[in-house]
Amino acid sequence: MNEKIYQLHTPVALVLSNRTETLTRVIAAIKEARPKILYCFCDEGQTPADKARFAASKALVEKIDWCEVRTNYATEHMDVKRRLATGLQWIFENEERAIILEHDCLPNQSFFRFCEELLERYADDTRVMHIGGNNFQQNNKKFVCRESYYFSHIPHIWGWASWRRAWVHYDPDVQHWPEARKQQLTYNIFSDPAVAYRWEQRFQDYYEDRIRSWDGQWTFAVLSQGGLCINPCVNLVTNIGFGQEAVSAKNPNDPLANIPSESMMFPLKHPNFFVINQQAERYTSQYVFGIGRTHMQRFKWFLKWHYPRPYHWLKKLFGRYTSNL
Repeated sequence: MNEKIYQLHTPVALVLSNRTETLTRVIAAIKEARPKILYCFCDEGQTPADKARFAASKALVEKIDWCEVRTNYATEHMDVKRRLATGLQWIFENEERAIILEHDCLPNQSFFRFCEELLERYADDTRVMHIGGNNFQQNNKKFVCRESYYFSHIPHIWGWASWRRAWVHYDPDVQHWPEARKQQLTYNIFSDPAVAYRWEQRFQDYYEDRIRSWDGQWTFAVLSQGGLCINPCVNLVTNIGFGQEAVSAKNPNDPLANIPSESMMFPLKHPNFFVINQQAERYTSQYVFGIGRTHMQRFKWFLKWHYPRPYHWLKKLFGRYTSNL
């Protein structure tokens, strides 16, 4: 495949930040893909220094003359939850489908064609809600993927695409979580109770507004609709934003930092069945989300779910060691 001659028709949305060094590289990658429309949105910043850095990012956007640019800039400081939620809502109010990148998510050029072809293939298939650009299976020796992509329950958001028909289910306040919890949503989806419990607690945190982020609510939207997420069998997007200037990803030595991207081979080879890749799902739960990663954590969960009475007795006896369960 000659990636440079592929003409992208799907609109691209770019989330700006106060970091021009990563943004410059991502804009250059988008320019090479040649979208017809680029949507840009960002926060206003809190301090005078922060506002100045956001202004520098906006200045980079003002120089773009290779496509139509539409902007939505906050006029006051907003946290991540409100700004990403309102910005993405703006995108899908204007477009039926879109490819979304944040300022520190550097795509391989084949990412754009991968998204566009699958956006078209699954446009009317409501089972599929999310197309991701990340693959975190590099060290998973049991990972097997004979097609171009596999299905997962959990969306990865460092470069992704979706449709208005899917985004309509997004609610930043997860107002339907109490009902979903009564129906044991997470336990009906995940066979591993440790994974189910982790997502149950996370959705409760979102519902009670203890975590001010936006992406877990998108996970809830997907799970609550019985949706599927697509992950490529090679990594198509590199997160180049890890470091002290990042909002949350501050460890530059994090295993998920700067994972090299590869080119997707075309034509795509599609799976024959809509089946979750359970091996990849287990690995992601352990090594991306840290669920049951250590032997001690797995031992605690084994006790909790198979021998609850001894578990609770030990928890009372050694409460401070098991307080996280």
